[in-house]
Amino acid sequence: MELHAQHASKVHDAAAELDEQGWGALLIPGLAGGDIIGDAERLLRATKNAAVAIGVLGIWGCSATELAAEHPHAGSMKVISSS
Repeated sequence: MELHAQHASKVHDAAAELDEQGWGALLIPGLAGGDIIGDAERLLRATKNAAVAIGVLGIWGCSATELAAEHPHAGSMKVISSS
């Protein structure tokens, strides 16, 4: 199910249902733009067990300093790098 650009309540319900079904992770493809960290925070609030993964967070959208200022919890997120 494509959740991008869906109403917030629909996304919340879908994430909760996937979590209840045992899905271990939900992926947000970061290059889609928008408020990726905010989207991740909303998915995390909707789930009890599932991890939320951001596929790629484009460096051209905003700087790390701007991202951290907009989302104080971003610094506590686990970062996994392929490099």
